[in-house]
Amino acid sequence: MSDRACRPCGAEEIVSGVRVSTRQSARETRPFGEVCLAIFRKPSAWFFKGTSRHSLRARVCGRCAFTELYADDPEELYRIARELADD
Repeated sequence: MSDRACRPCGAEEIVSGVRVSTRQSARETRPFGEVCLAIFRKPSAWFFKGTSRHSLRARVCGRCAFTELYADDPEELYRIARELADD
């Protein structure tokens, strides 16, 4: 099976790079908000936690709907996590 194929069903009808968002209420001026991952460089701080945010993108199978999520800039997420673990 190629990297392009769906892991559960083997289909190659894959849609990549799909933006992951939330639907806000109809009253909001922006009807969609982006879902992201957040990691804090200073998690115990009350303010100015040093937030690093990373967007999520989805890879969706056009046949069985299996969906995988991928984080933008995983190296940065890992680097921050390692720094926190070393503290």
